[in-house]
Amino acid sequence: MAEIDFKRRGTPLWLVLLILLVVGGGAAYFLLDRRPPAPVATAADSAATAAPTTPGAPATAAAPTTTGGPTAAFVRFADTRRLPTDDGATQRAYLGEALRLMSGVLQEKAPAKGVQINLLQAIADTLAMTETKAERVPDLVQLGFFAYAYALKDSKVDDGRLTTAAGQLQPNVSLGKQAQQVNGYLRLSRDILTGTTPKAADTVRAPRTSAPAAKSST
Repeated sequence: MAEIDFKRRGTPLWLVLLILLVVGGGAAYFLLDRRPPAPVATAADSAATAAPTTPGAPATAAAPTTTGGPTAAFVRFADTRRLPTDDGATQRAYLGEALRLMSGVLQEKAPAKGVQINLLQAIADTLAMTETKAERVPDLVQLGFFAYAYALKDSKVDDGRLTTAAGQLQPNVSLGKQAQQVNGYLRLSRDILTGTTPKAADTVRAPRTSAPAAKSST
């Protein structure tokens, strides 16, 4: 029987695959190269998309800027608050708040006086401790008043009047009996910080003494 010799005709398969790959790659490059460029994100677009809002929820407004500062807070305190005379927890809370506000004033008006700033904060913390003895309160408050007065005087904010007012406190007398001196010190500080003269209602009036009656001549 005669053998039949088969011969493969046409283009080899590998060449066909290679041609298809080349054509497909060229078509892909051609199509991708003509796509529109992606938009560049701007700062405004980033801010708009940073915090998306829930559908139906009202848009939140920006937080309002806080007005005033430590000095303004102290001035409001001195204007509206007075020392409780019960010599108890309420009085100590008041004094602690006053000293913290005074510390804030120094941070704003005399930032270089770090020792006095830290001292006022430490005294306020000590007054908040229940184990602090009541007889120590006047001494601690006077120490804080002197430190505050020194810092403002050395920073050219005060002319020495606060030092004189702090010296009027008696460290061995309860502050309930010295409410006039404490309130006067805080109001004086308020007036120095705001550049105003003391109010008529804040000034301490000296008791009137009646003049001796003139003797009638007979």
